[in-house]
Amino acid sequence: MARKILLTLMLVASIFMVAKAEDRPIQFEQLPQPAKDFVRKHFNEADVVLVTMDKEVFSTTYDVKLQNGISIDFDKSGRWKEVDGNHLALPAAIIPEKIATFVSSKHTSATIVKIARNKRFYEVELNNDLDLIFDLKTMAFKRYDK
Repeated sequence: MARKILLTLMLVASIFMVAKAEDRPIQFEQLPQPAKDFVRKHFNEADVVLVTMDKEVFSTTYDVKLQNGISIDFDKSGRWKEVDGNHLALPAAIIPEKIATFVSSKHTSATIVKIARNKRFYEVELNNDLDLIFDLKTMAFKRYDK
């Protein structure tokens, strides 16, 4: 009996969490300041077409879509998590120098079209569909990813 009650409570809690999640459009000016600064500095030539805030139970993220197809994800404090060029080369200024040097020396004809970072590593996608993993702190190349 206690097990049934516990399972019912868990089900109700999970339904509440899913129902609480919210993904809604917001104005560009509602982004955290670091996110606005990043977009203005590196993508000033492209118009912002959509900004959304994804409010989950334990986190908030922001997604900025630009007219040229580039999409940028930010965490709750406005730090970029992922920049997806959708097959367009990303601005060199947003690529850490060690990563850019590695890519230009090992993949001379390739360009970086996507970069993401998490707590442990950077993941870089090239226009030839190769994915490369780099250590977050040292920027050292770790491996190719599929």
